[in-house]
Amino acid sequence: MNSAYFKQGDSMSELTIGVIGTSRKTDERRYPIHPDHLKRIPEQLRKQLIFEQGYGKAFNVSDAQIAALTGGVASRSDILTKIGSVIIAKPVLADLQELREGGTLWGYVHCVQQREITQAAVDRKLTLIAFEDMFVWSPQGNVGRHTFYKNNEMAGYCAVLHALQLKGIDGHYGDQRKTIIFSFGAVSRGAIYALKAHGFRDITICIQRPDHEVREEILDCHYVKVRQGIEGEARMMVVEHDGTQRPLTELISEADIIVNGTFQETANPVNFVIGSEADCLKANSLIIDVSCDEGMGFFFAKPTTFANPMFRYETVDYYAVDHTPSYLWESATRSISAAMIVYLPTVLA
Repeated sequence: MNSAYFKQGDSMSELTIGVIGTSRKTDERRYPIHPDHLKRIPEQLRKQLIFEQGYGKAFNVSDAQIAALTGGVASRSDILTKIGSVIIAKPVLADLQELREGGTLWGYVHCVQQREITQAAVDRKLTLIAFEDMFVWSPQGNVGRHTFYKNNEMAGYCAVLHALQLKGIDGHYGDQRKTIIFSFGAVSRGAIYALKAHGFRDITICIQRPDHEVREEILDCHYVKVRQGIEGEARMMVVEHDGTQRPLTELISEADIIVNGTFQETANPVNFVIGSEADCLKANSLIIDVSCDEGMGFFFAKPTTFANPMFRYETVDYYAVDHTPSYLWESATRSISAAMIVYLPTVLA
């Protein structure tokens, strides 16, 4: 174990947790705690944190500087195998397999979508604290805003920025383009912020939730409801505020940019375009599938990567990069860190 692991006089009676910055996930660049936020953490709690060697390099912060503020530094392997309690923003299966049996892992684990991770956690008796399942709760016990909602907003924001760059378009320059957004959660809000910042003004938001669940409407956007069609109607219908209705395919056929921010129920997914409706997609349009689930939403949907972020289906450009907040990794790190460190007293107690 690295000599900087514990300083002389450190107590072993309190829980120690390792903080890992590197990721085995390709192109993942977010960190769980920003070095600038260390002084926000009470000193006693900071001394219970052991950081990965080289953690601060991307921020121009040395190991010595981090060690002076915290419990020290150690290798990635030692943190996983010897400390056994660890924070990794985006863990992968190999991290769970290396983590000491009976250990604790805190991060975006996505157990529902990744059965292998769930099974590894069960087999190795691990405790998982899932970022994606952390919410603010009211005193009455009602679930509120997601703890990391700003990171979810950044997923939509970064996806739009990256896709517009790849497509070579902007709303302030060139033609004005019609945009439709599916869903109105944090991901979609972030996408709208990016679109409006880049001069796109014709934005229609398609929602499926009841009116009372639509919060924080963004000004100067048009809102419509989307519902399943009944006998004698199109497969899916759009309902305007005045009650007029038309097939969703008609609205889609007008769109130059389509953004999907829908969190899918994998057992009952919502499909906006199925194979028989492919002709409704406008030639040279752009689909930004932020919340991509393979085969859901759009019949040709599949995740893409930063290395190969976009592919063409017929005459449509399709973008579905996973973990897009890494595009603005420093800002995303600040967002995650600010939301997470307030829970350290509870986890380290």
